[in-house]
Amino acid sequence: MHPHRRETQLAAITVAVSLAAAALVLEGVARLFFRNEVDTAALREAAAAPSVVPFVRRVADPDLLYDLEPGARVLGWGGIRIEVDPSGCCRVIPGRRADEKGELRVAILGDSTPFGWKVPFEQSYGEQLRPLLERALRRTVALRNFAVPGYNSQQNRITLRDKVLPWRPHLVILHYDHNDSEPIDDASARFLYPEYGDNALHSALIKLARRRWRRLGGVRTTFVADADPARPEKSLQGYRYAGPQWEHHFEELRALAGLAAAARVPVIAFIWDPWLKRNDDPGSDPFYTLLHRPAAERLGAMGLHVADSYGLYQDYMRRGGRKDLAALWVSAADAHPNAEGHRLIARYLLGEALRQLRGARPRIAR
Repeated sequence: MHPHRRETQLAAITVAVSLAAAALVLEGVARLFFRNEVDTAALREAAAAPSVVPFVRRVADPDLLYDLEPGARVLGWGGIRIEVDPSGCCRVIPGRRADEKGELRVAILGDSTPFGWKVPFEQSYGEQLRPLLERALRRTVALRNFAVPGYNSQQNRITLRDKVLPWRPHLVILHYDHNDSEPIDDASARFLYPEYGDNALHSALIKLARRRWRRLGGVRTTFVADADPARPEKSLQGYRYAGPQWEHHFEELRALAGLAAAARVPVIAFIWDPWLKRNDDPGSDPFYTLLHRPAAERLGAMGLHVADSYGLYQDYMRRGGRKDLAALWVSAADAHPNAEGHRLIARYLLGEALRQLRGARPRIAR
């Protein structure tokens, strides 16, 4: 063999061996120091944590940021199963599809509370409301829960336009949370399933590279209003009640109300608040004077039918001799409603919904 060719081959072998050695070293580094990013068992354990939202996906719409992952099936929250309809419209009872047939159609719009955070979907207030409506009206009711954890007023408006109204509901229940004025980022939507990046070589390095590449692009946020010295942002225990971002929030709700009015669909705006304390004088309660009353007045002026939980919860605390609403929380550290909390909401909304649905004519789906 020509000496020059032999030297070229030896050089190529040396390079190949060096690259292989480097790959083995990097593989070891990935397995040893990045276990939480590549080990499927560790990722599955992390995915079960309530702070992770593994049933959503990023979307191209810069104003929506994320929505539900079509067909997602996730076991989380201590064994509670979360399933999304294959169409991606909404959370469903495990093993079932989204409601289609029904003389009347009811849609729920909102965030993690109506979604049924940390409770089986059967216990969410929408699912408890459906049979109550059917018994009271003696008509079948199709109810779809379009709520997505973390959604704000802007995302609710887009969901109403793109998903809810095309379903042609007879009634929409808008779950109004005092944090709906917050800009929402899509950090949770960048969640990757534990198996994402698995490969035939069982390489941790390849899996790490694929997962890191997928997450490139940074976190986006929905609209954030410019600061205005003449109208500073004001908040009560973290909830805005004045300022540019708060005004933008109501601009979105006004647009939402306009879409519903154009489609001739009544909307019940249910104002929810789990942090209320017992107070027999609403006029002395800043939660009422700064948050509930202004929101109810604005929503009512938009033509929405307002159902404010303030009176409901004050009555609940008064009758039970309670000072707060902790008995309705899923845990001492999480104020999302438990089964009883959802049941109370469902019974309260029953009367409001009946007033809107009585006399409604069945529609033929197109």
